[in-house]
Amino acid sequence: MSLAYDYLIFVAGIICGIILFQSSIIAPTVFRVLDLEDAGAFLRNVFPRFFMLIMACSLLMLVLVVLSDSSDKSRFMLPVANLVFSGVSYLVIPATNRAKDDGEEKKFKALHSLTVALTLLMLILNISWWLF
Repeated sequence: MSLAYDYLIFVAGIICGIILFQSSIIAPTVFRVLDLEDAGAFLRNVFPRFFMLIMACSLLMLVLVVLSDSSDKSRFMLPVANLVFSGVSYLVIPATNRAKDDGEEKKFKALHSLTVALTLLMLILNISWWLF
């Protein structure tokens, strides 16, 4: 294994930490501490940054894969999956906000569920990468 590969595992762990911290600490605390309107405004500012941070870490992972001395092309799958999943989630945010604002609960739930599922999938993939 190379030093770049060691850092790759480290960055996968950072992504897991970001997801766990946001999902288990930040979001629930916001709804407990702030009123609904302020919580919504806060989360509308935090979630785009959350997905951008994951995209930045994923780009770093991609660079580390290129720098690693492995010829295994499957190593590109995790950073690319992270980029696609976080990118889709980031791009869905405006439509999710619009659906919430317009009272389209069914559409809001579907879009929100999509971002939750993609985030959960990223968490599982990064944990799997780190463990194996």
